[in-house]
Amino acid sequence: MDKPSIKLNGRTIEMPEPKAKLWRVFAEFEGGKKDLTADQYVEQHCRMISVMYEGAVTAEELLECMALSEVIPAYKVASTFLTAMLYSKLEELEKKEESVGDGVI
Repeated sequence: MDKPSIKLNGRTIEMPEPKAKLWRVFAEFEGGKKDLTADQYVEQHCRMISVMYEGAVTAEELLECMALSEVIPAYKVASTFLTAMLYSKLEELEKKEESVGDGVI
């Protein structure tokens, strides 16, 4: 899967390789989304995009420059990439553990 990118103010910003800590922040955010007001919903999605892009773009920049109709799709692309990457790594780990269990290395 290709790394997501966003276009903002004439520049293309590619999402860096996610760090382990991002998963915790992402899970907390996803768990609390139902409690957000409409204003908070957009603002917090911009904040999460900024976190996923490791601050290469700020939430404020996104709020000021990104079309409202692009915020949630940009978040979904980045979050799908994050979850797909995590699950592919977990599958690799399971396969390695199975092969060690079978005496195959």
